[in-house]
Amino acid sequence: MRTPLAVLKTQIAWRREQQKNNVIEPGFLTKLEAQVDSATRHTQQMLQLARVEHHNAIQVEAVPVLGVVQAVVLSLQPFSQRRHMDMGLAQGAGIDAATRVWTDAGLLQQVLENLLDNAIKYGRTEGVITVHL
Repeated sequence: MRTPLAVLKTQIAWRREQQKNNVIEPGFLTKLEAQVDSATRHTQQMLQLARVEHHNAIQVEAVPVLGVVQAVVLSLQPFSQRRHMDMGLAQGAGIDAATRVWTDAGLLQQVLENLLDNAIKYGRTEGVITVHL
């Protein structure tokens, strides 16, 4: 957690120096935003891990799987677009808005976010990522 935050602090300090000299770095805010997004994801992962380690916090319920998957895919679209990747959802014939799975909704979301985040990070630029349900 400290490393992404240290990078952010360094970038902010660097930008302040550039601002004094009226030098504008193209793409600075985009890079800074990506670092903040990364730190946010790492924080969410650590919180989920703490939650899993405390077994009482897991709440299994009937979760509408299509809605969760759609929300995760949409939330990560900006990251896939930055890498010119086509990310989407292939919905099987038996899957609709009423389809439920027994799981912890937060953990399902975290697993999907981790899988798609890895696909975006380590997949080839201009690749295709498809979640099949």
